[in-house]
Order: sequence, then structure tokens, then C-alpha cells
Amino acid sequence: MVTKIYYIGLCFCVLIAVSCTKIKHCPSVYKLTLPFYTEGTPDTLAVGDTLWFYADFSDTLTDFANENSYLHLENFDFQCGFIISKIDTSIVQHPNNAMDIINGIGKVNSVLFSNNITHHYISYLFKEHRYKLKFGLVPKIKGVFYINFWSFIDLVSPLQLNTDCKGKEEIIYCSTNNDGDNNRYLLLNSPDSLFIYAVDSPGYDYWQQGSYCFVVK
Repeated sequence: MVTKIYYIGLCFCVLIAVSCTKIKHCPSVYKLTLPFYTEGTPDTLAVGDTLWFYADFSDTLTDFANENSYLHLENFDFQCGFIISKIDTSIVQHPNNAMDIINGIGKVNSVLFSNNITHHYISYLFKEHRYKLKFGLVPKIKGVFYINFWSFIDLVSPLQLNTDCKGKEEIIYCSTNNDGDNNRYLLLNSPDSLFIYAVDSPGYDYWQQGSYCFVVK
């Protein structure tokens, strides 16, 4: 009789452990960060100069919404891209001829939307369990520019990474130069105060978009 009771108790404990494991690995929100880097942090370029952006990170990403958790994502489409804004006017502009893009590793595809704003979509090179990217921006006109990275997974339609977990939300932020200042003073000097408020408001924050500012002379 003692043996049977012990066996039933052991099974009950195992069931609890399995249940807890599922709960632990099925959080309501995942938060991932995609890192970008530049060669230094120049705040001034000349027309024809090249500003290079890089990315090189593992397919095992830290989940910042859940302590000590990681997500293994092989050859995953992060639906990441960026927009180029000209911020030295009273109303922010998005000139489609502002810069040429040089593809080095991976690829950037540019799509002109009906609102006359060009979205630049990023395709990483996935190789040996790492995501890699290298592209250059070559300014063609003078002005003050703001580059902001984003993911459609965060902005439009969250994806389900694991169908066994229901009701989750994936949030993907971007980070440039380890959340460095990235010449933010140029943004704060923009004549468009509404734009400054928008990019620093919750859910659309300068620090969560891998933002970068520079002047072209």
C-alpha cells in the first residue's frame, strides 16, 4: 500500500512539473531586439559619402520580456525594414531620391507606397546559425536625415512563433550601436515639433527603433 501511494504521488509531481514547464515556456509576450551597427557614429557626411550599417547575430536570441529565456529562430523572417526621413523642414519629408543603397551582405529591397513614402525591407543572409547584413546609404542631396528601423511583426500583425502557445504577442525592437545616442540632438533640433513628439511617444520610441541621425553637407 505504501508503494502504491508513493507511485501515485510521484506521478502527480511529474504532471505538475510538466504543466509548469509549459507555462514557463509559453509567455504572453516575447520581446526581441535586433542589433545594428555603424562604422563610428558620424553626425556629418558629404554628398556621395557612404554610411555603412552592419548586423551579425546568433539565431538564438534573448527574450527580454522573460528573464533568462531564449528563442531559437532559424532562417526567420523578422519583417524588418527602415524609412528615411528629412527632418530639417517644418513638416517632415520622405524624399524618394535622397539616397542610393549599396547591398553588401543580405539585401535591401525598396518599395514605394501609395502615400509616396518608400519603405526599405531587409533580407538577412542566414548562414551557420547567424543572421548577417551589410548595406550602405549614399546621400544624394543635402539636409538633416533621420533613419528609423522597425518590424512589421511589432507594428502590424504579431506572429505566432509556437502554435502550442495561444494568445502570445511578439514585439521586435531594433537597436543601433547598443542603444547609443546616435546623434539624437539633430532630431531634437527639428522644426517639426509634432514629429519629435511622435517618435518619442510610447510604442514608437526613438530608442526602440534603432534610430540614427546625420547631416549631409
